[in-house]
Amino acid sequence: MNMHHITTDVLIMGGGSAGLWAAYRCSELAPEARICIVDKGPRDWGGLMTMAGGDFEAVLPPDNVDEWVQDFIYYFDGLCDQDLMEEILKRSADRLHDYERFGCEFFKKEDGSMKYVPQRGLDHVKLYPAQLKGRGGELMVKNIVRQLKQRSVERVGRILLTELQQQDGRVCGALGFDTINGDFYRFDARVVIAASGMGGWKTSYGKNTPTGETMQMTYEAGAVLQNLEFARVWNMPRLFGWEGQTVLMPLGARFVNAEGEPFMERYSPVLGSNTDPHYTTMAMSMEIRAGRGPITFDLSRIQQENLILLRPQNGWQKLNYDKLSALGLDLFRDSTEWVPQMTVSYGGLRADAWGNTNLEGLLAAGTARATEPGVYAGGFALMTTSVLGHMAGENAARLLQTLPEVK
Repeated sequence: MNMHHITTDVLIMGGGSAGLWAAYRCSELAPEARICIVDKGPRDWGGLMTMAGGDFEAVLPPDNVDEWVQDFIYYFDGLCDQDLMEEILKRSADRLHDYERFGCEFFKKEDGSMKYVPQRGLDHVKLYPAQLKGRGGELMVKNIVRQLKQRSVERVGRILLTELQQQDGRVCGALGFDTINGDFYRFDARVVIAASGMGGWKTSYGKNTPTGETMQMTYEAGAVLQNLEFARVWNMPRLFGWEGQTVLMPLGARFVNAEGEPFMERYSPVLGSNTDPHYTTMAMSMEIRAGRGPITFDLSRIQQENLILLRPQNGWQKLNYDKLSALGLDLFRDSTEWVPQMTVSYGGLRADAWGNTNLEGLLAAGTARATEPGVYAGGFALMTTSVLGHMAGENAARLLQTLPEVK
């Protein structure tokens, strides 16, 4: 086995949405800086963003940030960092417009304005659907990577980082190994950004990799973690993964029991099926225990012209759609069975809005830092990871101005 030594100015642990945006912003403000993204998956795979539909939340006129903050305080049952949420929402429109500038397309109305779907019965929160369903997240990754190539950002794949390096009380790099050939890697850096995802374990076929090693290595280095008591509960098709119920629900989709009853009206009389999955999954479980299972997903009330928002053109969702078709099932015509399911544990690094942790030299971005308690609205993760990655990258560029060069 060989030892590889890479010296850089900014080491970014994780090449998903937050990591890519951190690299983009840092390279924009510090074009001479050496920036290296290290991911345990294939180089440029984009993490969970590649599996996303590409739908995005953003505060666009005539909405205002204060209204959205109030919606999220209610939605998160008060478990919301209001100052952090305000900072994220203030910058959300800029990130959406950046994606458009990079070449990502979103559905538009006939008058040219953005088409949106209300989220979870909230008064103001809106999701803006990607034009190419099934490939939206993948295209986001490719468009940002193209920007990074132009800025000569180094990107390394298949490397599992296992330990942070520290010197004189400051984080100054990381150690890891090549998951294919076993070679060891040492990365020396002036600033390290943890952008590898939440502190969770894999519990679902809808999540492609666990991410807990970042929480372990940062904790062992002395970082403060928070919100590790939370987990995300979800509902998913029994056969194959699917992305997009957050769009379908507001358009009229609903869960029904074996007797054909839209049972969520019994448990959530105001929002019905269009409520948080934590409540939906509890109701599903109670219906099944009462002998009224299985639970199916009914799309009969959705207008035909709205189905284009969810029909996949390509990507992993198209593969799963074709698998269903081979079994004689059409998601957009037939009622398909869905089940309650744990998806991932939550929690992450404690950090301020700009990603500063309690460890000097270590920043946190995206879901590697705790932002909310596992409650989800469509497009929320792509919004928060892009904004927080962008802010961490900007902070890293500022820090580089005051730090000595890595020898």
